[in-house]
Amino acid sequence: MKHLRPLFLFTSFLVAQYFAISQSNTGERQSIIRSLDSLKQQLALATDDSVKIQISKWIGFAYESFSIDSALKYDSAFVLLSRTRQNKYPLEYSNALASISTAYATKGKFVEALDALFKALSIAKENNDAWNTARAYRRIGFVYLQMENYRKAIQFCDLALQIDATTNNSSAAIDRIFLAKMYEKLNISDSAVYYAEKTLQDKTFSFGNHEPYRILGDIAFKESNFAEAMAFYRKGIPSSLAYNDLTTNSEINAGIARLFIQSNRLDSAKYYADVAFKAATEVSYKNGIITASKVLAELYSMNQPARALEYYKIMMAAKDSLFGTANMEIIQSLVDREDARQREAEAAAQAYRDRLSWIAVLAGLAVLLVIALILFRSNRQKKKVNLILNDQKQQIEKTLNNLKSTQSQLIQSEKMASLGELTAGIAHEIQNPLNFV
Repeated sequence: MKHLRPLFLFTSFLVAQYFAISQSNTGERQSIIRSLDSLKQQLALATDDSVKIQISKWIGFAYESFSIDSALKYDSAFVLLSRTRQNKYPLEYSNALASISTAYATKGKFVEALDALFKALSIAKENNDAWNTARAYRRIGFVYLQMENYRKAIQFCDLALQIDATTNNSSAAIDRIFLAKMYEKLNISDSAVYYAEKTLQDKTFSFGNHEPYRILGDIAFKESNFAEAMAFYRKGIPSSLAYNDLTTNSEINAGIARLFIQSNRLDSAKYYADVAFKAATEVSYKNGIITASKVLAELYSMNQPARALEYYKIMMAAKDSLFGTANMEIIQSLVDREDARQREAEAAAQAYRDRLSWIAVLAGLAVLLVIALILFRSNRQKKKVNLILNDQKQQIEKTLNNLKSTQSQLIQSEKMASLGELTAGIAHEIQNPLNFV
């Protein structure tokens, strides 16, 4: 207990530090770096593994939005430390694997991301932990989103929402924003708008409103509501800067660049596309690099074909790193293996349920047999009792008949005796006068 109290206080301090960083309204990177530097100093001084794990976890989480390489470094430390304690603290290891998956996915390392998440999901399920199970589902959905497999992404995020809707409102809000992204990519606008607006209304969602506004802006752009799209993008930019979310900031600026292309304001379009490209490059966000470089290639193709070719090559290199044939084959193999594992787990669960059903049937039959034996024994006992009672009844009736016969004889005897006495009396009365005479 003496050890756990300081650890709890220190963890609380880390959480407070992180949210102070995340909710900074200045948007200045240096203030965040200084805050993280203080945590790094604490990590260097820490000697207890539990404290090191907590610090690495929160530093990695803080870096996710603006420095994926740094996030990957500290998430790797989180995984390594947790792995040594997985026999005693399996959920800690599951948490670490889920944490590092975001950095992998953002960098386009989908194989590593899915491998980590399938392990995290398996551990969470084995330990019946709802929070870690939902988190693994949600992050698997995020990886499929990055891979542009939106149907599969929705499938996993729906599983996460089913759990979080009843156990964790804050996580449910994150599930909804992911679903809004996926439905927007599939051009299912009504569902995307529903989830985006529900997130904006949700007071438990503490990660800024830039993502919902970006989604609503993209939907308005597709529907040619350009003024409305610009209004949504403008609302999203301050929040993306305040939360240092460079991935969403890149997407918003790319959207604004497309709007300026529509209005033939090409210089403004180049400016915002360049901002989007730099933000995506800084955070190693491959999908953002593809989007921004495509816009820049189109803009420069009009008068600077060399620059256009440069950005086109960047776009193709990023695409190949994400969706190259070899990469997709490995991913498919990994997914097939996980599907097989899931089927085996489901088959084992079904076999267990079937076994329980048979046990229940046999138990029911045993209960019925016991009841039948009890009823049979009770019936036999009842028959025996009835026979005894019938014999006793017959004996009683016989005795009663004998008593009645004896009673009749006694009455007759009494009558005869009375008659004899009467006769003797009469004779005596007659004899007395005769004697007297």
